[in-house]
Amino acid sequence: MRTLSAVKSLQVLNIKQPSVSPMAVFLVPICLLFVFGLSGCAGKEGVAWQDDKDFVFKSLGDMSETQKQLSQTSALFDKRILALEKKAMKQQANIDALIASVKAQKNKKHDTAMPKKRSFSKKKTTKKKLTKKETLTTKIDQIDSDIKQAVIQSKADYKPAEKNDYTAAYLALKSGRYDEAIGLFKTFLNVYPSGEYADQAYYWLGESLLAKGEPLPATKAFNTLTKTYPKSSKYQAGLLKLGIAYQQAQRLGDAKAVLQQLIDEYPDSKAAENARSRLSALKINKK
Repeated sequence: MRTLSAVKSLQVLNIKQPSVSPMAVFLVPICLLFVFGLSGCAGKEGVAWQDDKDFVFKSLGDMSETQKQLSQTSALFDKRILALEKKAMKQQANIDALIASVKAQKNKKHDTAMPKKRSFSKKKTTKKKLTKKETLTTKIDQIDSDIKQAVIQSKADYKPAEKNDYTAAYLALKSGRYDEAIGLFKTFLNVYPSGEYADQAYYWLGESLLAKGEPLPATKAFNTLTKTYPKSSKYQAGLLKLGIAYQQAQRLGDAKAVLQQLIDEYPDSKAAENARSRLSALKINKK
């Protein structure tokens, strides 16, 4: 258990603080390999280590490389942020100077004996104000553009972090730490609601809830998967698990409807075969 806790701590550091020591990069894959030597599988229905073994081992191989990439991109963003902060400070100084200039113009007393000259001076001052405002607006727009570009670049550079977060949640599930897995999958979906692994995360969140004995919350996760990601590789399995979750929650009418939907949409699939068996059992029990 101490080893698993260490794995989790290292992965959290990988997400929030990309700059890590070389020793951490070396220890991550070793610790994770030790995890699989101890854990095996979750031991609950539908949580099979063999189904996703290749993905996990590939993820372990990628982690050292992503650590190096995150360290490099962290330094790059530090420089970009520092440059943007300097620009912002400079623009704030210009804004303060402009405000002081406007206040000075308001407080200035005009010579009532020279209305024409005063009028000309006022027009000239107004034109000068407009010129300063236009220049300042242009500079502010440029800063906004730089910030947006930095955000776009950050999404591209930190894409490996999404995979690491998903892997951390998945490993918690496969190690039987269901509460931790549920929390990590929920956090993952909040951070990456439209991410590459969002559909997978909804499926495994539902599996985690079923494994913990919470079928009703599991139906929400599986419902989101099947309605939002109909082309997902987990769609058929998601329908089957949704029917099982409804059955465990004693919502038998919903269970039958979902299982029948799976049979109608994919009649020759293994999932449909399983659904037929469960549907037949439901009808027999009803009699």
